Amino acid sequence: MDLQKELKELEQESVRLARKREALLQKEAQVQNEGGRLEALFNDSGYQTPKALVDALILKFRVQPTEYNPETGRRRHVRVHKALRDAIKVDLGRGMTVAAVSRRHEICYTVACRISKGLYDHL
Repeated sequence: MDLQKELKELEQESVRLARKREALLQKEAQVQNEGGRLEALFNDSGYQTPKALVDALILKFRVQPTEYNPETGRRRHVRVHKALRDAIKVDLGRGMTVAAVSRRHEICYTVACRISKGLYDHL
């Protein structure tokens, strides 16, 4: 009885894997197709570098590249000064975690860690 159950589970697993394989193959084909289209677009554009093409497209269509997007979770790199360092040290002294401090002050986690270790005490 147990063997029959395991065989059925294996069959279901193989069907699931076959579906997943087909989906991945389709996605790979789509990515290759898009890569070819982008390559052709660049070659037909007449620009010397891809960056020049992108800069021209930004100007033409008035696209504003964003520096900070809260949805991505990235924080801006800031220039650390005495007041910021002291505020972060006060928050860390109150028991806040480094992650919470970095979110509160909108700085990257690495800078908050470095402040907690005293690497910015020379300011």
